[in-house]
Amino acid sequence: MLRLRFLFLILLIGFISVSDSNAQTSNAQEKIELRLRLEKGQTFDQVIVMEQKISETDSKTRSDFFYNSRLGIHNEVLRVNEDGSVIIKSTCTYATSANGSNPNNLERYDSRKPPKIIPNLAAMIAARVGHDFTTTYSKQGEVIKIEGLETLARRLMKIKRIPTELQNQMLEAMREISKSEPAPIIHFAQLSETSVTIGDSWTAANNRSAIGDEFVSTQYTFFARKNGIATISLRSSTVAGSATGEKLPGNQSGVLRIDEDSGLIREYQIHVRSSGRLGSNTPDSAMMYSKITMRGWTTSPR
Repeated sequence: MLRLRFLFLILLIGFISVSDSNAQTSNAQEKIELRLRLEKGQTFDQVIVMEQKISETDSKTRSDFFYNSRLGIHNEVLRVNEDGSVIIKSTCTYATSANGSNPNNLERYDSRKPPKIIPNLAAMIAARVGHDFTTTYSKQGEVIKIEGLETLARRLMKIKRIPTELQNQMLEAMREISKSEPAPIIHFAQLSETSVTIGDSWTAANNRSAIGDEFVSTQYTFFARKNGIATISLRSSTVAGSATGEKLPGNQSGVLRIDEDSGLIREYQIHVRSSGRLGSNTPDSAMMYSKITMRGWTTSPR
């Protein structure tokens, strides 16, 4: 059950429409404004890859679990508002997954060549293929509003193989994310509201990790600029394991490469690590360790 709860975060990152920031190109040291610059009708495709390893250890045994997934996402800009915010429709076009306790012998699923019987964990990711939702982003790439996640939750709950407790967690989480509040969890960066140059850093308090866990703070640093691509690093600490209900200290680090003309993240790689004792936090309680690598890339807008 613990692993199923932890894997719930897969549902929340399935449609990451990471469309963050921008700048114009010339002198490498000039101040630039990182922001979205998209046009109505533009489309772009994304690939999102997650590689996850969970280890649980008690006084007698250790068990490992591996989960890998890949999602194809098609995005369309529905509207650009006067304040620079944009509304983007995202649709999952395909999904693959692999899971199991042996990394050399994982149970695999590919929505492009689906088996007659879909494996239990693959059923959750399979349900997202063809589903769409819309997200409103500020010009800095901050999520303002998400619509359509509750529909996805209800669609997922029709999969009877998902335990009732997890179904309730899904619906409640989707309702919370769908509220019209800034910075839910579907983006990786909260970019500076002021113009920046190489070497500048800024901090976002109470930010979210790439997998939805809450961080006390995240520091971003603009450290390179070349051929119209701005490179930004991020580092966070002190995570609360919201997907499991346990307090699991951890950290997040990664690199984002952002297209200066459109503001879209061209590619990224983010690592999230957390560990801690489960339940009563006594010497004989189980230890849990999680290591997640998120990778993704975006094709050129058309």
